Amino acid sequence: MFKLLVCISLIFSIANCQNTLDPATEKALFQHWVHSYEDETGVGKVYRPSGYNFPRSRGRHGFQLKANGDCTEYAIAPTDGTLLRAAKWTYTSQQIIQIEYLKANTDQTRYQVLSVTDTMLTIKVLE
Repeated sequence: MFKLLVCISLIFSIANCQNTLDPATEKALFQHWVHSYEDETGVGKVYRPSGYNFPRSRGRHGFQLKANGDCTEYAIAPTDGTLLRAAKWTYTSQQIIQIEYLKANTDQTRYQVLSVTDTMLTIKVLE
């Protein structure tokens, strides 16, 4: 088997959240996000929707969370193309989104969501 399980945890600062996301957060979160390093202020990594008018760049990391539990990571390939990695994600009662990659060679990573709107997602990488 080639399954290597990797967990990426996103910890949400959403008050009174139980086993589901609130509708406004779901609507904002379930889309294709692309890294917008031009918008970063040193507080966290900033992501914009894939349709955003980005300046030219050699490559951008991104990911998409879908309501059905599917997740796709859009990594930068060695040739500056896009490397797609399939995953599944779940939301737990501890306000964590856990992502399990179906095939990967990466370590566990956790992110804290600092803010999310329809047009911007700001996350902080946790150790």
